[in-house]
Amino acid sequence: MATSLRDRPGLSGLALVLLASLLAVNMLSVLSIVSIRERAREGTLREVRLAAEGAARSVEASLVVLRRHTAALARSPALLEAVGASSPEGSRPAAGGTAAVLRDFVEARPAVRAMALRDRHGAPLALLARREEGVALLPLTSDPPAPIASPSLAVVQLPVGVRPESRGLLEVWLDTQVIAERAAPGLGGRLLTVDSAAPAGAVRATVRDPQWLPPIVWTFVFDESRSGALSSLSDIARRHQWTVLLNVGVMSLTLVVGLLALREVRRAAALEAEARNRERLRELERQVQHADRLASVGRLAAGVAHEINNPLEGISNYLSLLEEDLGDGRVEEARSLVERVREGLDRVASVTRRMLTFSSPRRSPGGTVDLRGPLADAVGFVRGNRTFRGVTITVDPPEEPVPVRGDPVALGQLFLNLLLNACQSMDGRGTVRVAAEVEGERVRVAFEDAGPGFSDEALRHLFEPFFSTRNSSGLGLAVCRGIAAEHGGELRVANRERGGARVVVELPRVDEPLAPGRATAGARAAGAA
Repeated sequence: MATSLRDRPGLSGLALVLLASLLAVNMLSVLSIVSIRERAREGTLREVRLAAEGAARSVEASLVVLRRHTAALARSPALLEAVGASSPEGSRPAAGGTAAVLRDFVEARPAVRAMALRDRHGAPLALLARREEGVALLPLTSDPPAPIASPSLAVVQLPVGVRPESRGLLEVWLDTQVIAERAAPGLGGRLLTVDSAAPAGAVRATVRDPQWLPPIVWTFVFDESRSGALSSLSDIARRHQWTVLLNVGVMSLTLVVGLLALREVRRAAALEAEARNRERLRELERQVQHADRLASVGRLAAGVAHEINNPLEGISNYLSLLEEDLGDGRVEEARSLVERVREGLDRVASVTRRMLTFSSPRRSPGGTVDLRGPLADAVGFVRGNRTFRGVTITVDPPEEPVPVRGDPVALGQLFLNLLLNACQSMDGRGTVRVAAEVEGERVRVAFEDAGPGFSDEALRHLFEPFFSTRNSSGLGLAVCRGIAAEHGGELRVANRERGGARVVVELPRVDEPLAPGRATAGARAAGAA
């Protein structure tokens, strides 16, 4: 027989350990994938921040160069002359040479979107702006020359001249997007805006140049999602995400399958153990039955030996006496001893016949008989026995014929033995009640006495041969049970609640009509009972 988990408890623990190990390995794999993803993202962000800081420093360097060029322009004679020539009452347009100098400056620097030369009162002396067709000189009424609301434009100023009475301003509109793209071509395309709300995951970089008026403090916001590295990382992360999900699904399926397999193994082990227990129980039952049969055979042999040995001892004694009487010529005494020997032999023959009846019962004849007839014959025989004059027998027979298939002689012997046992249990005094009733296809005949009843030990051995509670042969109930079985019925014995014993014979009822003679005899017998 295969070894089960119940036979080897270590297998169950090993299965649980393997299942836990598989779960732990898969969880470590998932955690490793998540950790690698986070470390790669942090490394990429670190690189983006370093690149952003480098781009900010490049923008600062560009601003320094542009500021120096603008400061040189502010100290140029043309601008100083234009500012110094402006009247206190109101501004006058700059000369053509001044406008040309400003135009050349703007055209040479794409980051400059517009420029204004103002006097010390802030009035425009010259306005220039970059258009699609090129840099154009604007009328003084177009102040300011560029839209200040544009998010990518920043307005800065530098003083023109030294003396307060002749000092002016050079106002410049700078395009921060162009500055960033020219200063850091690799990151300029990812510049979102300056001083704006940063989206989730954005990288900031601060650009400072305090020499401008007002001092430049810009915060460039770089969108890391436009980074090629981050884009690749996102693709890898998505693939890893699917890997993690598939791994979790496989783990869950593995766990479910493992639990189901473990449950089935345990169920199989339980069924196997139950089958072994049943087999052991059947083996024990066979051993008990075998022991009971051996005990019954032993009691049978002992009973047969006892029943035969007593008459044989008597016969042996009588033969010895017979031999002495014959030797002395006492013929009459010898004849009486011969009768004693014959009685002993008859007793041995009776025991032998009863044993043959018990071991080889006759087949029940196929005739139909009225059950009331054999029952009334047995009652009448007992009532006529002088030994049981002190016993009152009450009979409650059915009014209608009760046809059963069987032998009336054997049925009479069955009822007679049961009546004799009931009368003998009361020592010849008391009441025996006999009741017959028909219920469906069965007929029940009950014999109730007022004797002491049977002990529990006696009830377990009543139908065993040579078991007796009155020092008799012990074959009566065994033979009665055999007769009932011959007729397709059964015999049951129990104690009454009010004292005494109750023996019930149950036989099958047939629907075949009775012969006229047997029906009349049964009716007469019922009436006599």
